[in-house]
Formats: sequence, structure tokens, C-alpha cells
Amino acid sequence: MEPLNILHTSDLHLDYVLSEYRREVRPVRRDELIGTFNFLVSESMRLGVKLLLIAGDLICTRSAADSTVEIVRDAFRRLGRDSIFVAVIPGDAEEEGGLELLRDACSGENVHLFLGEEWSSISPFPGITLWGLRTTWRNSNVPVLSNLLVEGAGMHVGLMHGTFAGTPGLDSSMCPISPEALSQSGLDYLALGHYHNKVNCSMGRATCWYSGSPVHLDFETRGERHALLVSLREDGVRVNPIKVPSRPHRVVTIDITGKSGEELYERLADMANADLCLRVELEGLVAPGARQTLAKLEVEFGDRFFQLKVVDRTDLPAGDQGGPDRKKRDRSRGGRQISRSEAARKADLPGGEDSILLSEMALRNAEREFVAKIVERQRSVSKHGDEDGMRPDRPDGDDEPFTLEANRETSSSSSCTGYECDYSKEVVDRATALGLSVLGEVFCHDDREVAGCRQKRRSRT
Repeated sequence: MEPLNILHTSDLHLDYVLSEYRREVRPVRRDELIGTFNFLVSESMRLGVKLLLIAGDLICTRSAADSTVEIVRDAFRRLGRDSIFVAVIPGDAEEEGGLELLRDACSGENVHLFLGEEWSSISPFPGITLWGLRTTWRNSNVPVLSNLLVEGAGMHVGLMHGTFAGTPGLDSSMCPISPEALSQSGLDYLALGHYHNKVNCSMGRATCWYSGSPVHLDFETRGERHALLVSLREDGVRVNPIKVPSRPHRVVTIDITGKSGEELYERLADMANADLCLRVELEGLVAPGARQTLAKLEVEFGDRFFQLKVVDRTDLPAGDQGGPDRKKRDRSRGGRQISRSEAARKADLPGGEDSILLSEMALRNAEREFVAKIVERQRSVSKHGDEDGMRPDRPDGDDEPFTLEANRETSSSSSCTGYECDYSKEVVDRATALGLSVLGEVFCHDDREVAGCRQKRRSRT
């Protein structure tokens, strides 16, 4: 057989809410995600591939705009005019928001969307069989690759959204894939999605790769982004990563022990780049009075970067752990008969007054970020509808300012998803260990009505 070329990609997450970025730059980043998708379509035609494989998480259907679906549908039509076949499987990004939009996007004659929870196959070209299935809550814990029975001559290509055993940072319960199941599958190539970095998972005669996401969605993905050019040949499978242009994202760790504020400012000024997304993680020892200076870095340098995030992980010198007013500060927490030192032991934290202060600060910051995400979601639901099928023209609309007061009734009465409740439980458990009043000091004012746990909501009805 003649070599057959495939472009393998996954996890574009078109119209992702992008909560890690400042609100004013989110529309730019959303457009960049669509630009990356269009780049992959153009590359498919330029490289002369016969197949485009998308291994899940193409569109975030919970927040997707109709215009984005139309862009995808039109792009697939262009590929069809160039005799390129497209195979797609849903990922968790589509499962969360429903499959209607993905069906619309994949309605072209040259597109096949695998929707069954069991393996099915299609043969777009003589001698090539594609196998795929949809990952849902019903089969996510099942080692489904072990159930694949490859039949027929020619070359066999699989498409899955799941977790290969040992992949760092992934939930192993998402359609777990073992090396043994891969080597015995009978597949020549398995195209994986779900992990956002490029990884070679090949085993035995089966070649298997995660293409990784071709875009940065936050600071968890670093370095260059790729798609994979896969060549099926009689003598085997060859895989070549194709670099995908992307906005640079960097994570820099700076030890500021013994450094002056001027030195830190100079370091940030040297890295300033209006196109760069930068996360700065500060470590080391810092004088107590310098904490306010560190807290202002994002504000003072924010306009010199496309996106700047400063994470303060510094500690206080040993000599500054106490102070003349320590007894006054080592008070019992509101609503609970427990001192800071006792709370430290309960939470398995290192000793010292400032350890508790920093833990409380981190807890409140995490809660505020969570509240902001839920508020944005509830705003979208209350403004555009959810059950009636209405959708915003763009996700996370910015046409009017949002206030908690204006949306409190809608937010407090809305149902709580499993994710939201689980997250709230983590916050509550952490607060309890620290001896905090859960509905007082952790949840600021009435924010607890937005992000509170299910038990709180039930008490209101």
C-alpha cells in the first residue's frame, strides 16, 4: 500500500472560558484558539494528509458560541473539498455541555463522529479501518481497550479519550489504558486525547501517542505546542511532531532570599514582553514588611505583559516567627474554641504564627477564585438560558458589569453540580482543620450563598 498520512490533534477546547486570564484578554485568547484550529486545517491541506483525527475536547459545548460551531463546520467542509476525511470523538468538554453542538459541527459528509459507548468502526479508504468510541460516566472506569476486537485486513487506527497508565497528573479512572491492552489490541496506531502534553506511549507493535493540546489553556502546559503527522506504511508507523504557533507561556521561579525590592523589580522589568504570559513563583525568605510590596507586583507590572500571575510562596525568617503581640494574635478563632497553635497541629502545618496566617490567606484566595468561577457560570445561565437551548453569541459576555448583589437570588437558588459541591467540601474541611468559622471567615459575606455546600442551600428551601 502507498503511505497514508494522518494529522492527529486533540484538546483544542474552543470557546473555553479561560478563567486563568484577565477578563480583558480573554476574547483575544479565545480568538487565538480558533486561529490555531484554522492553522491545523490549513496544515492538513498543505501536508496532503488523507485523515484528520480529533481525539476529543474539540469544543467546550457548555460555553460555545453558535459562530464557533459554524467556523468548525465550514472548516470541515473545506477539508472535504480537498478529499480529507475527518474523524472525531467527544471528550469530557463535550460531555459536560451536551453533544448537540458537536453534532452540528460534525454534520458534513466527510466527517464521522463516534457516538457509541462500545467500539465501532468505519473504513474511509480501502485498507484503512478506524475504530472509536465515546467516553461517558458509564464506561469511564472500564478498561475499554481490552474489549476491542479488531477484524479485517489492512491497517487499523484507534481513537480514544482516556488515560494511559502512568501518565502524570491524569485521573487514571478516565477509560484506563494498560500497556498490555495496547500491545494486544491489534491496532497499528492509537490516537489519544485528554492529556495536554505530547507523549509517546507506544507498546509492542502498536504505536500510540498523545498529541497534546495544540494551545495553552493555562500555565499547566509549557513549551512548544504540537500536532502529530502520522504516516501509515507497510513497514510500520512513523510519527513526526509538527510545531503549532502559540502565544508563549513561561513559569519562572525566583528565590528572593537576601534580594532587595529593587532587584526583584529589575528582574521583572527585564522579562517584560507585551506578548508573553508569565507566571512568577516567589520563594525564599522575606521580611514581614516586604509582603505588601510583593502583593502589588501584579498591579504594577500587569500592563507590561499579556498576562502576569504572581504566586507568593515565601516564608518569614525564623527570627520573625513571633513578636511582642503574639499572644494577642494567638487568639481563639470565631465560633470555635481552638487556638492558632492547636489549629496548626490539626492541619499538620509547620509551627509558627505566620504559617497559620499564610494558610488562611491561601484558603481565602482559593475560595475567592472558586466563587468567581461559579458567579460567571451562573451569570451565563441566568442571562442566556440553559434548559431551553439558548446560547450566548460569545461565551462569558462582557457587555455589562456584573455584581454579586444583582445575581444573588439566581445564584443561591440554582442547583449545585457535583464538582461545585466537592470543591466546597474541600474548602470546608480545610477550614475546619484550621479552626475557622466556616460560614463566617472563609466565605466572605454572602459569597457563601453562591459557592456554599448543598446542605446550606437545602436549609433555605
